[in-house]
Amino acid sequence: MAHEKIVTLFDSAMQADAAKRNLMKAGFPDQDISLISGERLQSEGKAIRHPSIWQRLFGHTVDEDQADVYTRAMDKGGVVLSLRTEEDNLAKAMTILHSHDSVDVPSRMNSSLTDAPEKNSPQVKLLILS
Repeated sequence: MAHEKIVTLFDSAMQADAAKRNLMKAGFPDQDISLISGERLQSEGKAIRHPSIWQRLFGHTVDEDQADVYTRAMDKGGVVLSLRTEEDNLAKAMTILHSHDSVDVPSRMNSSLTDAPEKNSPQVKLLILS
């Protein structure tokens, strides 16, 4: 069965933690959920802007504008949540993530007002894993 990797961005650790708790309550294993914050990366001696961070999440083709949105949000306390799940559980995971006001990355890329969270249409990045 094919697996999906979902990567989404939250403006705060509180939102990301709540999303993770609800994913776990819904039966998603803790080991399949990862939270990455700028604070954590800095404590590990890693730079938020380093391309390997985004390549690890999105693969070799990293859109620089998109990576910049993630970087700026993480500089301000944002958190990236990634989830590895079976394809059959994708809709359930997406519903949970959307309910926690994930960042609409494309809108934020096009907006000059990056201080205000975009919450009308949450953006979640999906990667198909074999």
